[in-house]
Amino acid sequence: MEISIYWTEFSENALREIFAYYREKVSYAVGKALIVGIYEETQLLKHQPEIGQIEALLKGRAEEFRYLLYKKL
Repeated sequence: MEISIYWTEFSENALREIFAYYREKVSYAVGKALIVGIYEETQLLKHQPEIGQIEALLKGRAEEFRYLLYKKL
């Protein structure tokens, strides 16, 4: 079963902020690796949606929303 993945404006902005922070504080390569890792991790949800945790704030909607934690930094 394949599901759709939606990137909200909030999540896209968060990715930009994460990249900018790590690019400045550590290196471009680290920032890019984190962003690529986050993106690739979300792609796992397409074929294995149960690995994501149910988003409690969006319960009760017609569609089920889930999220993943990539790394504890």
